[in-house]
Amino acid sequence: GNVAHLLSGECQALQPHLATTLENIFDMLAPYPHLLPPVMTALQGDRETVTTFFLDPSTDPGVIQLVQHYGQLPVLCPLFQAARAWVWCAHRGRMRMLEHYLL
Repeated sequence: GNVAHLLSGECQALQPHLATTLENIFDMLAPYPHLLPPVMTALQGDRETVTTFFLDPSTDPGVIQLVQHYGQLPVLCPLFQAARAWVWCAHRGRMRMLEHYLL
């Protein structure tokens, strides 16, 4: 599948992995409850919205507003960490499936 297919959660084979990562992301962001609304909004969006958010959360309008209110560091660092976890999970899961398929 393409990047949007993998990162949006449409790939059924990756869904269990991404669900676990999502729980971890919620735990990661628990100290920052003000960061949850943009994440939830992105997750409820279409595949392009989800993909764009996790590739670069700093471009999301809700995140931009939070940066204007709280500053870059307290907003972007936790969101980039969450986005990296999501993308890494999709990448790692895909690579494991490919290795299994190729063997």
